[in-house]
Amino acid sequence: MVTGNVRRAAGLLAALFILAPMLYAELSTTAKVSGTTAVLHEEAGQFSLLSFGQGRLDFKSFGNRNVKGQFQLDALISDDIVFDVPRAYLKVRFPFFRVTLGKTRVSWGEGFLFNAGDVIFSGMSLLGNLTAAELRDETDWMLVPYLPLGTFSYIEGVLLPHPTGTGPPVSIKLHEVDAGIRVQTKLVGHKLEAGYLYSGSNGNHRPYVSVKGNLLNIDWHLSSALSIPVVKPDEEDLKKGWDISFGLFRMVSLPAGPSLLFRLESGINPFGHWEEIHPSPADADYGIYLYPEVSLSPSDAASIFLRTIISPVDLSALMSTGLSWNIYQGFTMHFFFAFLMGDGDDHFSWGKTGDLSFTTKLEYVYGTSR
Repeated sequence: MVTGNVRRAAGLLAALFILAPMLYAELSTTAKVSGTTAVLHEEAGQFSLLSFGQGRLDFKSFGNRNVKGQFQLDALISDDIVFDVPRAYLKVRFPFFRVTLGKTRVSWGEGFLFNAGDVIFSGMSLLGNLTAAELRDETDWMLVPYLPLGTFSYIEGVLLPHPTGTGPPVSIKLHEVDAGIRVQTKLVGHKLEAGYLYSGSNGNHRPYVSVKGNLLNIDWHLSSALSIPVVKPDEEDLKKGWDISFGLFRMVSLPAGPSLLFRLESGINPFGHWEEIHPSPADADYGIYLYPEVSLSPSDAASIFLRTIISPVDLSALMSTGLSWNIYQGFTMHFFFAFLMGDGDDHFSWGKTGDLSFTTKLEYVYGTSR
């Protein structure tokens, strides 16, 4: 039986396909279709098979330099079809400032996995899947005014009303809105950034600072943030809400074309647990976590990576390795292997469903682009 949401999505797709040829001169249209099959090791010691399909339609405008727009529609296909709109926004450039409105992402702070400065999307949480091209790509409905101050300097605001539901718009109380501001500039070759988010949805003040530079051809970044309760904060709240992230990054070009990527990031809670807890906490409550990554691209058509989240306190880890091969234009084969290393009560513990997995993903991207 077709649900109302499916009917609405189907109608929207039909309208987009009808309008797309009419707007071809100013519209970039991309479609991505993929099929994924995974073999999982279960808690009981048996193996199970997981299979599903995914699709994405991506529409971008480029005809007007002062007004840009993007619309993405995702579909997850298994027994049912689940639709999602990760991005739907417009960006308008006025003479002295610009404004973005819609569902999109702003990336505050620095970091690929651990980013204390990402106070909007909780950039210090641990992930269970390390196979995505961008590990953190969460989006939300927001209003983002942007005021440039120079070549490397600007002020950016953000307002996140967090609308919910699929029906008509609903109002929320002003004290439940998230709103913030950040300032970025460059000083002596270093990128400096500072900002503040009032998180009405969680009842916290979230100030942060971030700096990025380069030393001996190695990019480095350091971010620090606090989470301070709005109501009656005490010393323990300040200790618990202090996060620090640090990272190193280096890209090396090898002879004959290959490139080698090195990345090392750490997520630190100075007043977190620095001794092992039984059982280990569910999220990033230990004092330190590490994320090393090595990636080799022998050619433009192939890449191999090894990514790991390490919990040094309880000596456990999530390891993921993968191979991607763009065998034909637009068609890529992905192979991923992941496993957990740790005792039964560690954070990344062997003995839970998914502690060992092998995944194959076939992906095809086609359409018009500019």
